[in-house]
Parts: sequence; C-alpha cells; structure tokens
Amino acid sequence: MFGNGHKQHTFERLAEVYDRHSRALQIEIKTIQSRLQQLQSVEQNVESNIRRVRGAKDERILELQAALADIDARLTAQLKAKLLSLQGMFSSPFDSFYICVAVPVT
Repeated sequence: MFGNGHKQHTFERLAEVYDRHSRALQIEIKTIQSRLQQLQSVEQNVESNIRRVRGAKDERILELQAALADIDARLTAQLKAKLLSLQGMFSSPFDSFYICVAVPVT
C-alpha cells in the first residue's frame, strides 16, 4: 500500500464507503417497498375482481337453475297432459271392445 505500485491510487475512508453503499441500499429498499405496495394494490384489485366474478357466476347459476326448473315443470305438465290424452284415446276403444264382448251376439 505504501510502495511505489500504489502511488497514484487514492484511498477512501471506510466510513465514506459504508455511507455510500448504505445510501445506495436505502434507495434500493425504498424502490422495492414502493413496488411491493403497488403489487399489493394490484393483488387486492385482482382478488376483488375474482370475488365479483364468482358472485356474478353464482347469480347466473341460480338464474339458470330456476329457468331449468321452470322448463322441467312445464315439460312435465305437458307430458302428463299428453299421457292423459293418450290414455283417453286408448281407453275408449278398449271400453267399446269390452262392451262389444260383453254384449251377447244372437
């Protein structure tokens, strides 16, 4: 250090180097903290959007279930009406058949 090889070099005090690196690290820390706050804000927005989408999805599911239940009820009622109508059509020929069988032929 004190020989001729280092004559043109300048040396800084350790405290000055420490302060310079400490300031640089403080700037980096503030930048990272700021970015962390931004990311936390974005995360909250995303979570809020997810909750809203899930709520909307649940509402649509309930609407679809109600609509399907209504369609099922109408189709069931129509099926019952058609079955009763068909039973009425098929029972009358059988009734007349039984009436004809019950009447003795002379």
